[in-house]
Amino acid sequence: RRQWLFFLTLVAVLCLGVSSLVVTSFSPQVGSPEGGSLIQIQGGGFGVVASALSVTFNNSGDGIFLPPNTYLTPPCINITIVVPDTEISCLTTAGGGSDFVLSVGKGATVTKFAQYSFHYAAPNIATVVPTYFDTYGGTATMYGENFGSKVQRGELSMRQAQHNEIEVTIHSLNDTAVVFFYPSNVGHGFILSYTYYDQSSNDVMIN
Repeated sequence: RRQWLFFLTLVAVLCLGVSSLVVTSFSPQVGSPEGGSLIQIQGGGFGVVASALSVTFNNSGDGIFLPPNTYLTPPCINITIVVPDTEISCLTTAGGGSDFVLSVGKGATVTKFAQYSFHYAAPNIATVVPTYFDTYGGTATMYGENFGSKVQRGELSMRQAQHNEIEVTIHSLNDTAVVFFYPSNVGHGFILSYTYYDQSSNDVMIN
């Protein structure tokens, strides 16, 4: 039945002409920092040729994928015509941040949808291993989700209850784990948190 609907819509588009380019909704509004989230976009005027379209998420309305703190990220890729003229889909790329405005472009025409925005899922810390830090310093691993994949965009904060900041260095990371170095004599009773682009995690207390 969906194939028959696709065919009828295609015939209507070819016979009646192309409507004005407009976006009326999209989903979901949140995606993984690893990318690969399928975005479904509804509207009109998309036509029947996917290669003629571009999809971007940005906060400046100038057709680039630009998170709030000017971190440049590629646009939504692998655009597919789901229903001729009225529905398309695409895949997000790896990145981070929030409050992205979706735009669809076709030739020189660009339409924006600002009723609600897209954001990457915020990091979430589940546990830290080991739970006791060596007096001489060492390596620890933080486990959870949505940590991203770019070390230069991750920031780990470790502070004592009285707000004294402890310097730590991220060694490596992926979407579910962050390996970091901590200095000697860090003591105990401190709070660990993580930020990727402008998305901050929950706080975790290390006793």
